[in-house]
Formats: sequence, C-alpha cells, structure tokens
Amino acid sequence: MAEDGPPPGAPPQQQSFYSGFFAQAVAPRPRPAERPASRPRPAEETRHAQLNRLLTASRGAREVLAVCAQHSAEFDLVNTVTAVHRVAKAPDGRAVCSDGEFVRAVRQLREQIGDFSPQHCSNTAWAVASLAFSDAPLTAALASESLKRISQFDA
Repeated sequence: MAEDGPPPGAPPQQQSFYSGFFAQAVAPRPRPAERPASRPRPAEETRHAQLNRLLTASRGAREVLAVCAQHSAEFDLVNTVTAVHRVAKAPDGRAVCSDGEFVRAVRQLREQIGDFSPQHCSNTAWAVASLAFSDAPLTAALASESLKRISQFDA
C-alpha cells in the first residue's frame, strides 16, 4: 500500500514553485456570494440581449446577416455593432461586404454614431479595418467621434 507522504523519519520534501502553482490552479475556487435580486428588466432590454445571443451564436458572416435580415428592425446600437463585429470575425466576412444587409448595418452605424461609447468606436473601427471595408463617411465619423471621446478610452 503506497503512502501519500515521505516515509517516517525522512526529511520533508520541499515543494517546487511549479507544484505549488499547479496545486493552486486546480484547487476548487470558492463560489462568489449570491447576487442580490435585481429589479425585473423591461421586455425590450431582454429582447436585445436575446438578439445579441443570436448574433454571437452565428457561425459565419452569412448566418449573422440572416439574423440581421430577420431582426434588424428590432436592433439597438449594441446589436448593430455586434453584427458588424461578428461579420469581421467570421472567415467569410470579406465575402459579404457588398451584401445589402451588411451595407444597411453600416448605414445604421453611421446614423447612430453620436451615441457611440468608446467600446462601440473601437469595435466598429476594428471591424471595418479587419474587413478592409471602405466607407469614407463612416471612417470620418468614427475618427471624429473617437477624438471627442479620447479621454474615455482605456489603455
């Protein structure tokens, strides 16, 4: 029968940095305290969250655009930014840049740019750059909005 520790009378073994590190990494973590009950969210806010889940679950640019085609009338700003960002992340993203749904999403972003947060600015700028999508009015508006909010950007 094997014992877990050193034999009796033997000097204790020193624990290496790595064995201590891995022991901490696999140790069960305490559960966070239960969150207090929050007020119920309006149905509209819940719907926007559902739409974002549909967009983020999409497996390709064409699937993202299919969600846009079906639900874009319900989109808020976050949904539209998410849709453009997900198209840019998709391997087939560049292939759909001329698609009518994508062009409509970009037009919506241009119209809502005054409401952008720094996160919206950076996600949209990354998406447009990743897709090598050329839209001078959007690029100019993004640059202008980013400059207005430069002090709000995190490093």
